[in-house]
This record gives sequence, C-alpha cells and structure tokens, in this order.
Amino acid sequence: MVNIPKRKSIFYYILISLRPSQWTKNLFVIAPLIFAGEFTLDRILRSLFAFFVFSLLSGGLYIFNDLIDRERDRNHPKKRMRPIASGALSPAVARLACIFFVLFSLALSLFLGPFFAIVSFSFTCLMIAYTLYLKEIPILDILTVAFSFVLRVEAGASAIDVSASTWIILCTFLLAILLSTGKRRGEILSLKVSASSHREVLRDYTIPFLEQLMSVSASACIISYALYTFFSPTSASHPLLVWTIPFVIYGITRYLYLSHKTELAEFPDQVVVKDLPLLLCIFLWALLCISIILLL
Repeated sequence: MVNIPKRKSIFYYILISLRPSQWTKNLFVIAPLIFAGEFTLDRILRSLFAFFVFSLLSGGLYIFNDLIDRERDRNHPKKRMRPIASGALSPAVARLACIFFVLFSLALSLFLGPFFAIVSFSFTCLMIAYTLYLKEIPILDILTVAFSFVLRVEAGASAIDVSASTWIILCTFLLAILLSTGKRRGEILSLKVSASSHREVLRDYTIPFLEQLMSVSASACIISYALYTFFSPTSASHPLLVWTIPFVIYGITRYLYLSHKTELAEFPDQVVVKDLPLLLCIFLWALLCISIILLL
C-alpha cells in the first residue's frame, strides 16, 4: 500500500506565504524603545503591538511580492518552493489574503495614532512601488530597501510617542544598505549565470562593486554608531554607552565573515536566527544598552 502525503491546509500555505521567518526585520520597530530611556508597561505593550502590526503588514506585502514574482521565483532553487510559485497556493486565494492582511494591518495601525498609521501607509506604498518598479533600478533598489527599515524605526518611535533621533535613523539606514547589498551579492554567487533571470537588476551589479559597497556601508555604520555613543544627547546622559561599541563592531564584522564563508548572506533574516554567535552578540548588545540607560 502506497502512502500518499496529505496536502496541507490552505491556511498553512497562507501562513508560510506571510514569511514569519522574515519578521525579524520588524525588530527595528522595537529599537526606539531600547533608547527611549523609560520602560513603562504602556510603552512596552504599544511597541509590541506595533511589531505585530508591521509583521502582518509586511506579511501581506510579501504575498503581493510573491504574486508578482511567481514566474521568476520558479527559476530560484529555494524560492520555487514557496506556496505561490510552486502552485500550492492559487493566485486567487493569495490575492484575497494579500488584500485582507494589508487592509487589516492598516486598520489596526489607527489604534496607535495617526502618525503611526501614516508611516504604515507610506511603508505600504513604498513596498508596492518597490515590487512593481523600483527593485529593477540599480542602486535605487538597495536604497529603497534601506529606507523601508527607516520607516520601521519611525513607526516604532511614533507608537511610543518619542522622536527617532537622527543617529538611530542614520545607523539603521547604513546597516540596511549593508544587509541589502550582502543579499544581492549572495544571490549572484548562488545563482551565477541565471541570477538575472530571477532578479533582472542583478545583471547590472558585479561582485567587486557590491563588496566595495558592503565595506563602505559597514565602516560608515560602525563610525556613525561610535559617534552616537560619544556626541548624542543620550550619550551625554549615559556616557557608558561607549562600551557597547565592541558589540557593534563584532556584529557587523561577523556578518561580513558569514557573507564570505556561507550562503546565509542571501537571506539576511536567517543570519540572525541561524548563527548563534551573532544572535548572542545582538542579545548582549541590547541587554547592555538597556542596563546602561535604565540603571547607570
């Protein structure tokens, strides 16, 4: 008797299409809470709710991206297994799921205030424009992704009613450029000659150029964070923040190491989850920052 594997529930395929593994990107929404200097229960709950809203919103936008890119994803050794590209989830159902999660998330964003809702809507428009057009324009595709992380930080700051400092915005922007550039470098290395068939803009990039951009953005990110710990208003009240610099240096150089020694750079969201030293570094950095700001 032959055992025929059961087809999984349609809700399972919708959940997978939301890409929960990539929700780690939305931890940038919580970043302003770390440097706010005050951990009230209300701020913690609002920050977590903002993370939840952006996770659902980005999930709905991932479904939209998979719908647009389903033909190209079939040329990718890993992305071809995604529910929409593989045919496990029909385009009609995916469209309904996309509309539901995006509209539901935008409706939820209203509970965190008008500015949070505006930032959420701006994030939605930016990612739709990226999926339809901007991701095919060299350099601009990387900057668009980087700006989407800035919007996450702005959303997190507005959720707890604080202003995101120019320092955290700059560091976020530079770090996102590094991650986005590393992703493109990883795609070119793994897909080789077929890279442009998956992502057309990859034909306009070269490995040396991307490596140079990674070096520049990594250096700029480290310098910007170091300057933040010396000259920002937060550092004036908490001078011991300079002791967090080594963790930032290790975290960034660890990512550069992984991008050259492993295939994880093609999926930056998996780097944090799968690399224990980097995960431990981020945890200790956050713990030290919170301890210095709250206790010292």
